[in-house]
Amino acid sequence: RMSSSSPKMKDCETIEEAIAMSMEDPERLTTRRVSAFWAVAPRLLDEYIQRTEHEQVPSSNQLAKILSITIGNIESFSPRELSTTTLGLARITKKVGRGNYHGKEFPEGSPHEKLHKILLDPEMKHHIFSKIANATMKVLPEFDARCLANLCYAYAIADYLPKIDDGSALFDHL
Repeated sequence: RMSSSSPKMKDCETIEEAIAMSMEDPERLTTRRVSAFWAVAPRLLDEYIQRTEHEQVPSSNQLAKILSITIGNIESFSPRELSTTTLGLARITKKVGRGNYHGKEFPEGSPHEKLHKILLDPEMKHHIFSKIANATMKVLPEFDARCLANLCYAYAIADYLPKIDDGSALFDHL
């Protein structure tokens, strides 16, 4: 557990800062911190586009590593972490899925461009959201109303009908 004096992801002012905080010690990255990263990333991506100067541009490898850690540990996420992560990933998928920001193309090398390539690959999108759906099934009875509503909303934003390993839709089990 982290102490209350640890920096909080929600206090990050830039996407670069959030990535750096996540990558400080990737082997010890908690599910809570990973979930918090995906929760703040949509806001920080908007702010990235609005800034004219950028710190070190995050690499695709850093973003892919955070996503890999997320999916690799998704089975140990709590219901709240699952719904928060799914909602964050869905919001990012929607943002980067347009391929532009208010009609302007994403800057070359921007985290938007990198996330577009990672998250909008149809196989990758299916892999990510189906892994989350399967992890959800294991803790579905533990979901409270808010987490369940956020999960449903997230899949609607992502425009994805989650199927689980047995071929049924996650929503068939609600």
